[in-house]
Amino acid sequence: MGSARVPRVGFGVAPKQSLLCISRTVGVEKPEGKSAIARTRSPARETRALRQSVRYAMMTPTLQVFLIVSAALFSIGLLAVLSRRHAIFILIGIEMMLAAANLNFIAFWRFAPPPHPPTGVMIAIFSIAISAAEAAVGLAMVIAVYRHYRTTNVDQYDQLKG
Repeated sequence: MGSARVPRVGFGVAPKQSLLCISRTVGVEKPEGKSAIARTRSPARETRALRQSVRYAMMTPTLQVFLIVSAALFSIGLLAVLSRRHAIFILIGIEMMLAAANLNFIAFWRFAPPPHPPTGVMIAIFSIAISAAEAAVGLAMVIAVYRHYRTTNVDQYDQLKG
């Protein structure tokens, strides 16, 4: 057994090559001799720094991520509006669609060029106020119709007169 040096599993290259490969990606100059190798950081620190920079780059949301989430949210809301029979679920679907629109406003405001006024935030706050009023009025209408018909099924609302 002894004290033979075992290379780390998962790197796929020899330890000296991994130091050079990681050094190039992080931005440390290429070592040219023993004195240059002594001045470079250890492979473990290089690997940690590389992992942290990759982790930070993976966690930073981009405009595309916001647009994909917004499109998914809008699609779920549209599906709820078109496929549900109960008025409460239809109202929830409309609220999800409005939330997706607000997410788009905030995302485009966030990724606009630097000197930008907070128009996206103002539109989103205005839209939240309108959606709160819409939810209150819609829920009041659903409750009024439920008291008369004893159901929230929208297929039976065709008997309404007026």
